[in-house]
Amino acid sequence: MVIYTYSGTKIETNDDSLTERDYYCAFSLFETIGVVGDSYANGYNAETNGGSGINHPAISWPQILARRNGVSVTNYATGGLSTRSFITNTDVGLPKLESDPAKCLYLLVLERNDYNYETDGHSGYIGAITDISGNSLGSYPDTYYGNYATIIERIQAHAPNAKLVMMAGDYSTSNELATQYNSAVEAIASYYQLPCIKQRDEWYFSSGSNSYYRTKVGGHPTSIAYCGMELCIERLFNKCL
Repeated sequence: MVIYTYSGTKIETNDDSLTERDYYCAFSLFETIGVVGDSYANGYNAETNGGSGINHPAISWPQILARRNGVSVTNYATGGLSTRSFITNTDVGLPKLESDPAKCLYLLVLERNDYNYETDGHSGYIGAITDISGNSLGSYPDTYYGNYATIIERIQAHAPNAKLVMMAGDYSTSNELATQYNSAVEAIASYYQLPCIKQRDEWYFSSGSNSYYRTKVGGHPTSIAYCGMELCIERLFNKCL
């Protein structure tokens, strides 16, 4: 087991060996990538514009990923997007995705704003796996499970040869509802037999005392934090693949 510690000045690990996974260049295998997400995928930057924040897609983790790997990445993302609004958003959502040429890989990272929608007076919005298993495209209910099913199946119809990978968030395990949303991502991925990246498997996302959380302002990452996110997501993707 790899153990990471933070001494106050640097990150240390007990892992001095390399495995074959360390030689994978997994993202480089895909010439074109689409990232479905929210403000975190669109690079909403907390350290610009006087600290109030501004969209800065060029420093989003998807675009850092693109530059590091020499691939083309499209951000189907903007602040506030949920599975509900992604389906109808014509600027960056599903209609835009379906009008673009099919990508080789899609990363699906929708969860935060669905969780926020539920905590904002819409109790039970998350739904259940039976929302998918008991229905079909066109009749899925307006729940997290149902809306995600619509997104996945329409992407698969648009890009039948693409690989889809889901990503579960970095929410604290002490939050029961957030844990349910993380579990929902895993359940949906299992239902569709899709790989699932669990961000909390990486040290950078799993501890409230680490640099990821210390470089967030007003709930959103700074440029430095987006760099860290990309490095961890790349490592997790390599393991996933």
